[in-house]
Amino acid sequence: MEFTGEGIKELTMDDRFTICNMAIEAGGKNGIFPVDDLAVQYMKEHSKREFTVYEADEDAEYEAVYTIDLSELKPTVSFPHLPENTKTIDQVDDIAIDQVVIGSCTNGRMDDMRIAAEILKGRKVKKGIRCIVIPATQAIYLQSMREGLLETFIEAGAS
Repeated sequence: MEFTGEGIKELTMDDRFTICNMAIEAGGKNGIFPVDDLAVQYMKEHSKREFTVYEADEDAEYEAVYTIDLSELKPTVSFPHLPENTKTIDQVDDIAIDQVVIGSCTNGRMDDMRIAAEILKGRKVKKGIRCIVIPATQAIYLQSMREGLLETFIEAGAS
C-alpha cells in the first residue's frame, strides 16, 4: 500500500511507521510513503550507511486507488478480538472497560509513551482495570525510563 497526498506533510515519522505497520492489518504486504525531506532527515540521523531513495514510477498502474478526506476521519476504537473489529467513537455507547493496552509493536513509539504519561501523570488507573504499557522496542523502553515515563506509569497503577 502506498500512501500519498497533501496530508502526509503533517505526519511525523512515528505516524508514518504506525500507518505502514497497520497496512499489514489491512491486507497489504507492506506500507510505503514517498520520500520527503523529513524521511531523508530521519535516515541521516538513524542510518550509518548510505541509502538509496526509491520512488514509484510516474506511469505506475495501481490495482485500486482510494481517496480519503482526512478532514472527515473520526477517531476509531478497536474492540476484541481483532484489529478490524472497529467502531468510530460516535458508534460507541457506554461500555465497561476491564483492560487498557498502551503501546505495542505498532503503537508503542516515544510519542505514544509521552502522550500516555502526560495523561496519566498525577492520576490513578481505576481500581479493577488492568493497564498494560508496551513500548515498541527496547530503545523506546530505555528512553521511557530515562525520561521518567515508566515511573509515571507505575505510580498511576499501570504495569
